Amino acid sequence: MSFFDYIVVGAGINGTWAAAHLAKREHSVVLLEKFPLPHSRGSSHGASRIIRKVYPQPFFNDMMGPAYQQWHELEQECGEKFITSNGLLVFGTETGDTLKGMIGTFERSNNRDKCQVMGNDSLQRSYPMANFEPSAFGILDEEAGSIKADKSLKASIDHAKRHGVQVVDNYSVDGIISHSGLVRVQGGSMNNRKEFVGRGLVICPGPWAMDLLKILKFPLPLEAQRVPVYYFKYKDFLPCVFIYDSNGDYFYGIPENEYPGLLKLGSHEGIPTLADSRDQVDCSAIKKKVIEFIKRTFPGVDPKPAVEEVCMYTVTPDWVPIITRHPCHSNIVIGCGFSGTGFKLGPVTGEILADMVTGQTPKFDIEPFRHDRFGSVYQTDKFVHMSKL
Repeated sequence: MSFFDYIVVGAGINGTWAAAHLAKREHSVVLLEKFPLPHSRGSSHGASRIIRKVYPQPFFNDMMGPAYQQWHELEQECGEKFITSNGLLVFGTETGDTLKGMIGTFERSNNRDKCQVMGNDSLQRSYPMANFEPSAFGILDEEAGSIKADKSLKASIDHAKRHGVQVVDNYSVDGIISHSGLVRVQGGSMNNRKEFVGRGLVICPGPWAMDLLKILKFPLPLEAQRVPVYYFKYKDFLPCVFIYDSNGDYFYGIPENEYPGLLKLGSHEGIPTLADSRDQVDCSAIKKKVIEFIKRTFPGVDPKPAVEEVCMYTVTPDWVPIITRHPCHSNIVIGCGFSGTGFKLGPVTGEILADMVTGQTPKFDIEPFRHDRFGSVYQTDKFVHMSKL
């Protein structure tokens, strides 16, 4: 049995930053990870992610400025650049909620000089390498871009270790007991069982959230999805990151980053699965939609994927994370359901989780992330899209 002030489960980006923030406050911290590090089973691996400050939701906008600041501080600490600010073009037709929401956010903000709202003629003139729909319009967020996922995750783990976090990987949690102000976490591998005891517990288990929440008798409306990720050869492509939001389709693309000669392009759509059964899921329908989108939109891109990868999303009904406290155990906090948007937020969501487990008031409004926004009764046997029950 090993005692620490705080235990964090899940060494993805959110759990890692929660552990780092706790350690920087001079607490002893152990970070437990289900798989040997590094691995590609969860949601924090891969070459790149989109990073941006502007969202339709005001609470995300409030968080992203401080998140950028912490990412830049990590870059300075490591002497390495993770963020490429080459802009983000969001385009589509008037039916796209993300597109309309971002335009509304810019119009309400003091950063109008950092964006361009573009009609169809302006899109065609500025980006002749793309074929835009006749009714398409867009907005260019000049401050946005991409962040290197694998490299910044490794740097975040190293950052946590430098501040004293003990990382234990290949540790599968199968028991959690909260009693008398302490939390006991039980598990390990088949031949190496070990128990950790702490004053508080932070859980950021990604697509394994449903398994751990069953142990805690705290069901939440979550769904794990296998999301395919594709890389394509190209002759000509946009000079910036893009999001296409139109008629229920949501595609994204990132110019050449980690893979020489390849750009990343995929759909925000996934197929429901279990975390340990993701490789049994057929994503061919999504692949077909991505290829069709490339053929009609980007003639300079080879529509045959050169590299295929997998990412796991854990989504909530409203696609907003759950950051909450266990209703019966105040020293257990949970961060889950980041719905494909959690990577860029990691430094700030980690800070929020560290505040909550230590009894401090977070700097940010956590009301939008409460678990009870879905109502008091959940349909957990089958995922349902809803705002409230």
